[in-house]
Amino acid sequence: MFAEAGWQKDRRLKLATANERENLARMIASDISNALKIGVDVIVFSDAEKLEELRKLAEKKTALDWDIFIYNWSGQTTDAPPLELHYHFVGANGALRAGKPIAEFEKMYDEFTEQTNILMQAKMAYDLDKFVYDEALALFMCSPQALYAVNKSVDFTPYAITFELADCSVNSKHWSRQTKDSD
Repeated sequence: MFAEAGWQKDRRLKLATANERENLARMIASDISNALKIGVDVIVFSDAEKLEELRKLAEKKTALDWDIFIYNWSGQTTDAPPLELHYHFVGANGALRAGKPIAEFEKMYDEFTEQTNILMQAKMAYDLDKFVYDEALALFMCSPQALYAVNKSVDFTPYAITFELADCSVNSKHWSRQTKDSD
């Protein structure tokens, strides 16, 4: 894939992140270097530098000095994750889009935003998730510190790219449904 894209073997990949994700960035850089047999440089931004990079990214006017930017994103929508998450990373005016707009994504997204039938919207959200996943337009990772424990008393079906706690329910055996009298 790198050869098809015209990657020069002696060029080092530049992986950037903010200071709070430095350890994660170094781990990912090591994995990329080992898997692809290329050099990887890690660029760590201070808080002030991170804000400047995010501004440059949102403006889309300045060339960026990195190839991959690891950024902590925790936004969630309850009804349709692509409305927020995918559009920020892939959409033509997405604040975190680093590459060129993708016509197929824009077409799918436009159709999605016009859909009023909730079942069709759910199917279209799935199709957008699959498109982003299949095209490897972003790498989504889970932060163990942000995960919630789920036991067999909880009905929980996460979306492919985010956890929607609004879609959780618990049965009568869950601790939150227990009273002191039932002990």
